[in-house]
Amino acid sequence: VGPALPGVTIRAMDDGELLVESPGNFQGYFKDPQATAEAFTPDGAFRTGDLGRIDADGYVWITGRKKAIIVTAGGKNIAPVPIEKRLERDLIEQAVVVGSERPYIVALLALDPDLLAAEARQKGWSGGIEEWRQRAEVSRRIQTVIDDANHGRASFETVKKFAILPRSLSLEEKELTPTLKLRRNIVLDHFQDRVDSLYSTRSKES
Repeated sequence: VGPALPGVTIRAMDDGELLVESPGNFQGYFKDPQATAEAFTPDGAFRTGDLGRIDADGYVWITGRKKAIIVTAGGKNIAPVPIEKRLERDLIEQAVVVGSERPYIVALLALDPDLLAAEARQKGWSGGIEEWRQRAEVSRRIQTVIDDANHGRASFETVKKFAILPRSLSLEEKELTPTLKLRRNIVLDHFQDRVDSLYSTRSKES
C-alpha cells in the first residue's frame, strides 16, 4: 500500500499487527474509556487490526486482518489470507482456509465454472459440472496447486486436506460482503459438514 505519509509512523508488533502513530489518529471513543484503552497501545499507538509487514524500503504490506487469525488446537497462530491467495489460481476461484481449534489446517475450494467447462470441452469429458468437479484428474490437479502453496512453509501452516465445494461462494448466500470479502463464519456455517468430513480421519502429516 506504499510508504507512510509524512508525519505518520507505522510499525508492526511481534504478532504482525500494524500500529499507527499520527496527528490524524482519533482521540478515543466517546464516554467509553475501556474501548479507548483497547484501541491503543500503552505508548499511544493506534491498533489498526490489520496484519502486515514493512519492507527494507519502508513500504507497508497488508496481509490480512488480526480477527481472521486461525489458532490451531496446538496453539499455533496462522494468517489464512496469504495462504488463500496462493491457492487461488489455476482452476481454483475461491479458497477458504479452516483450522481454528483443530489439529491441522484444511481448505474449502470453489472451482471456476468457466475454466472447468473449458477444460471439459478440451478433454471431451461427459456429464456436467457436478461430475467434472469429482473427477480424479481434477483432484490431482488441485493437489498440485496445494503442494506448491505448501512449499517452504512450516508443517503447522501447510494445508493437509481439501474439499471441493459444490458451487462458488456468493453475495446472494451472504458468504461475501459487497466488496467481495469473505464472511468466514457464514461460509463455515453453510459448509460445516464438509469441514467435519475433513477431520473425520486424522491426517498422516499432522
